[in-house]
Amino acid sequence: MTPTSSPRPAASLLPGVGAFAACMAALEARPGVVEAMTEAVHGKGAPFLGICVGMQLLASRGLEFGETPGLDWIAGDVRRLDDGGDPAIKIPHMGWNNLTDVADHPLFAGLKNEQTVYFTHSFAFFPKDERDVAAYVEHGGQFPAARRARQCGRRAIPSGEVAGLRPFPSRALPGVATVILYPAIDLKDGQCVRVVHGDLSTATVFNTSPAAQAKAWADGGFHWIHVVDLNGAGSGKAVNQAAVAEILGAVSVPVQLGGGTRTLADIEGWIEAGVSRVILGTVAVREPQIVREAAKAWPEQVAVSVDVRKGKVAVQGWTEDSDLDAITVAKRFEDVGVSALIITDIDRDGTVMGFNVEAFGAIADAVAIPVIAAGGLATVDDIVRLKARPGTAIAGAILGRALYNGAIVPDAALKAAA
Repeated sequence: MTPTSSPRPAASLLPGVGAFAACMAALEARPGVVEAMTEAVHGKGAPFLGICVGMQLLASRGLEFGETPGLDWIAGDVRRLDDGGDPAIKIPHMGWNNLTDVADHPLFAGLKNEQTVYFTHSFAFFPKDERDVAAYVEHGGQFPAARRARQCGRRAIPSGEVAGLRPFPSRALPGVATVILYPAIDLKDGQCVRVVHGDLSTATVFNTSPAAQAKAWADGGFHWIHVVDLNGAGSGKAVNQAAVAEILGAVSVPVQLGGGTRTLADIEGWIEAGVSRVILGTVAVREPQIVREAAKAWPEQVAVSVDVRKGKVAVQGWTEDSDLDAITVAKRFEDVGVSALIITDIDRDGTVMGFNVEAFGAIADAVAIPVIAAGGLATVDDIVRLKARPGTAIAGAILGRALYNGAIVPDAALKAAA
């Protein structure tokens, strides 16, 4: 249905993900869409809700990758968050945080001050008039979390309508105290397996249907699924595409995927297929420019996997070692838009020996990118120790063999992580 052949909408919903300029270009490339929204909202008083970048597009301009004119429905700019020079303030801002000064509006029914919601972004919309702000949040300083438009800008939204709510429950990484748990689904020959130290010859099959396993973890309360194409990691190209597609079709929670992704075309293909976050490992060591270009093209949808064996980063499905340490690799990608570092302790991976919390913490303290810990998780106590560690918070943890063999029960793990 096109805007010229369909009735004007009774309400408009504008979601969005990615860079401001790219999203604005995509919106304007659809003939009649902006005009239809403008007539419905401004001319007929229809409600409007913008989500994520869809809300940011309502600004006068965006300052991401240069200056880009926005819809100008609400006067103001979209600009990068400011960490104030504090290394403890991570940008992207990803995780659970608390709303303050929540407006009295039907959209916020049931919400209150200090309500915890989820964020994942590097840029925020700062209206010129504070009366357009519907809620605030604190992260390296106070910034608006939601907008409600009055009569301002060249295409004003009717007074009292909420223009956009920036936080959305994608449940990616924590920003406060919560450790987000990622149940792992490692794919070998189309099956869900666990291996020891990455050695495919040690594979134990836990489910012949990875999609059914993913659904079980999602139904168990987990908010993300971590998927690795083990065959692809070693061969340098995707092998288990069919299994990944079935997983994406089976769950509504976001999926992050690694293994065999080596080119920008690979990344684009997976994102278009529905993967929420693509994980890059070997290219982060051998072709770091690909990571930088990908993070620019798909902000907050690219993570870097740093897999460590005896102090050095391994590549090519852990079959080869580099001469680089984890922090050296991680620091390559600060301030380029990488959403997370997945740090795997290969020496403990698959062994259920327990997390090396100190090693994960040292990396988290050294870089300004959220860290997800992997390799060796044995009991719920490992999660407790991650949360209790002083210094920069560990953003997340990947659950593997201990979850599959019953040493960790989902309810208990999620309770400990909350």
